[in-house]
Amino acid sequence: MYDEKTTTLLFFIINLLRKIRKFSNMAHIIIDEEKCKACYFCIKFCPRDLIAESKEHNRLGYFPALFSEEGPEECTGCKTCALMCPDTAIEVYK
Repeated sequence: MYDEKTTTLLFFIINLLRKIRKFSNMAHIIIDEEKCKACYFCIKFCPRDLIAESKEHNRLGYFPALFSEEGPEECTGCKTCALMCPDTAIEVYK
């Protein structure tokens, strides 16, 4: 019915929509991986330990912080991570 590229794109869109719907009712953060310079203050100060180091580097050569995919519903939106980030790479949504 669909070729492989179309099927892959449809699965990507469906998964993206699921994530958007999941995050729409709870606090969450978005980390701009290209702005992050890997100071890891956000990791050290997150009271729920929901931020980790990336295994891949960004275009600046740093291994940026990443919001955990395993327990995003645990985020309270306290904004500690965003306040501690010297690069203003973190946005908090409630």
